[in-house]
Amino acid sequence: MKISLNKILLYILYVYVFLTPFERILEFLYGIDTYFKPYRIAGILLLLLGFFYNIRRKGFFAFPPDRLLYIMFGYGITYTIVLYLMGKHVNLGGFANSTTQIVFFLLIHVTIKRINLTYRHMYKILNVLAAGVLINTAIVVSDFYLFQLASRVQGMTDNSNYAAVQMCMVALYFIFLILKNKFRLFDLHNLFYLAAAGFLFFGILATGSRTGLGIIVLCTAFLLVVMTDWSTKVRLVPFGLAVIAFVLVNSKLVDLASEASTFNRLQGVETDVRIPLWTAGKNAIIDTWGMGVGMAQIVYNKANFKKYMMPVDPNIANMVDSRGKALGLHSMYMEIMVEMGMIAMAIYLLYLFYLLRYQYRMYRLSGRRQEHTLLIILLSTVLLMGFTGKGIMSALFWFMYTIAGIYFIEDEPTSPEKAAA
Repeated sequence: MKISLNKILLYILYVYVFLTPFERILEFLYGIDTYFKPYRIAGILLLLLGFFYNIRRKGFFAFPPDRLLYIMFGYGITYTIVLYLMGKHVNLGGFANSTTQIVFFLLIHVTIKRINLTYRHMYKILNVLAAGVLINTAIVVSDFYLFQLASRVQGMTDNSNYAAVQMCMVALYFIFLILKNKFRLFDLHNLFYLAAAGFLFFGILATGSRTGLGIIVLCTAFLLVVMTDWSTKVRLVPFGLAVIAFVLVNSKLVDLASEASTFNRLQGVETDVRIPLWTAGKNAIIDTWGMGVGMAQIVYNKANFKKYMMPVDPNIANMVDSRGKALGLHSMYMEIMVEMGMIAMAIYLLYLFYLLRYQYRMYRLSGRRQEHTLLIILLSTVLLMGFTGKGIMSALFWFMYTIAGIYFIEDEPTSPEKAAA
């Protein structure tokens, strides 16, 4: 039986998505820190086989607003080169590293959108992602609650914030599936989804992400409003109150999570490092007249970081001075403004506007309200997490930008190659 190129690319996409939570797996298993992480190898294979696939029929940009992302990063790269030519101190190694990663994500982004994908494929892709995230969550939960290896853990993911946003997305996906199944609690599928969502909740606690907890509450409330009728909402009130009471009152649960930094932070034990970081970022924006210091010139350029952090918090500035690289600003939007300036930020916000407008139109007109409700929720998850965490260099963030801008079809063409001709 002949296997179409579309199906081969689809299977590679499944592998790519499954591997996104396992950024540190080679380092974890073998002590190997390499740029060729497993998900990147799958991505390179996807590019080699699929970069020109369907390009005649769908064009290079299957989703036209994607041009804005290319313009945004093209501007950022050009601006940084101009700064270097003007004699400004630019960390070329960090700039090259960030540029390489961005180009990789941009090429993957447009290549995936030329694969013929149905709504059924959308669910399969999310199921594959859920499987990978659940495995990583098992590692996080084991490290934190059983072995107590750290106050915040991320498992195989690059950092704890990335781990938290993955868990939030998958937990919300399971909650969506429960609501899609009319909240039948004694349905075996729903029981699994409920148990998995609870398991992911403990994983989020272990990552120490307050933003993750807030996103879960906010987006779950949105799903309940959109996907249930009034009678169901009324029936869910006592259930929701019972869950909240269990979490707040049950002493065993509190004891189990007593060392979690999320609980400590909510109790005001720890001062948030984001405040001085954001203050330093604001100073950098003002100092450069909103034009930015150049791509990767905060995270990798310790001189820039020290310049703007020293007046705000000398302790952080001196601590970072002893590290291999500077510290990120813990806000995707702040980092875009500080590094690439207000022009790049305006282009990025315009792209997000078109992306959200497309999803809203599909929600209203496609007859697939549930699916596009889910995509809006998942996209909102990564965008909200971007306020207090990174995102531009995360494969999962790019995955959501990609899947939220795909024209899903109802049925797969019998011969994708003929359809592409």
